[in-house]
Amino acid sequence: MKAEFVSLKDMSFDVYEDIFTLAAMVWPPKEPVPAREKFDSLKSRIGRRPEGFSVVYEGSELLGTAYIEERIITVGDKELPVAALGGVCTHPDVRGRGLGALAVRKVFEAVDAGEYPVCLFQTSFKVEPFYLKLGAARITNRIVNSLARTGLPPRQMRRQVFWDDVVMIYPGTFCLPSGDINLQGPGY
Repeated sequence: MKAEFVSLKDMSFDVYEDIFTLAAMVWPPKEPVPAREKFDSLKSRIGRRPEGFSVVYEGSELLGTAYIEERIITVGDKELPVAALGGVCTHPDVRGRGLGALAVRKVFEAVDAGEYPVCLFQTSFKVEPFYLKLGAARITNRIVNSLARTGLPPRQMRRQVFWDDVVMIYPGTFCLPSGDINLQGPGY
């Protein structure tokens, strides 16, 4: 079994629908969102660097996926393009088989190839060891969002920045400047 990277610009709706279905199985949405609407929204904001999903199929069944997109953040007063990692999930019935690692390694290849200088993402304490094994490292910079909207309900306010306990970078050896990290947009 292998992972394949499918760029947003080349992705068919059928592949996205598989990803959307797997994500809804892992994180059931509180309110239904039409897959086509989400797909069209993603396709409308394609950046310059590789953006898309790694997909791990067994036959015709999607078992794992991970997503990267370009984000321009600032660290202190310096702009930094990053691979924003999100949507990492595997089918609940196949956890522990290394498929999540396969999916994440595939998107990390964009960083290894120099398409991005670094990948920035959030995770939980429970999942942190998974990423450490893949070569990521925890960072302690404060995370802010200068574009955050105010007056939102608490759940939406939380999503204006990162909401998980651990913020990480890949590769873990990347020399990240000190200072606040400004996401310049909502958390992911």
